[in-house]
Amino acid sequence: MDEDITDCFLAFCRRQVELVQDLEFPAACHRMKATPDGQYLFATGIHAPRLRVYELSQLSMKFERHFDAEIADFQVLMFVTCSVY
Repeated sequence: MDEDITDCFLAFCRRQVELVQDLEFPAACHRMKATPDGQYLFATGIHAPRLRVYELSQLSMKFERHFDAEIADFQVLMFVTCSVY
């Protein structure tokens, strides 16, 4: 029974379209990588070289950084924090 519900839910999700605001680049986007938890999407573009980070739960751009040279490759790092207070 649970497999039927899961299959139905996955089929429903495949039919949904959600647009991320500002997911565009002036010339081209070369690489896109998501964090392992699927919360953020990192994308690099050219002309001018830049990195944009999108928060997928909000469907919007979190921040953008410009660089002096083209980004050849990058790795997504995650930091785990613990509240000491």
